[in-house]
Amino acid sequence: MDTKKLLELCAASVGYTEGTNNDTTFGKWFGMNNQPWCAMSASKMYFDAGAIKEVANTKKGFASCDLWLKYLTKNNQIVPIGQAKAGDLVFFQFDEDAAADHVGIVK
Repeated sequence: MDTKKLLELCAASVGYTEGTNNDTTFGKWFGMNNQPWCAMSASKMYFDAGAIKEVANTKKGFASCDLWLKYLTKNNQIVPIGQAKAGDLVFFQFDEDAAADHVGIVK
């Protein structure tokens, strides 16, 4: 994976906000506009950096944080807390259920 390119793509998107009803370039690109878009944003960054085939066997990655986390867990691609490096995905859980609620990319 070209981590430098990935981080440049991420930096170019800092400050991006959705339009009305979650209207985003990421949702449009993924084919699921007007939805929560953090996983689609991360997928597009990986795709544009030429790395999506390294993290997923889907055409464009994942639209769901939880599905992406489950895929990585199933394929033994989870990095322990404290060992993440630039370009790794980081998942967040904000409630009591077992599902991942948000995803970002480590700077």
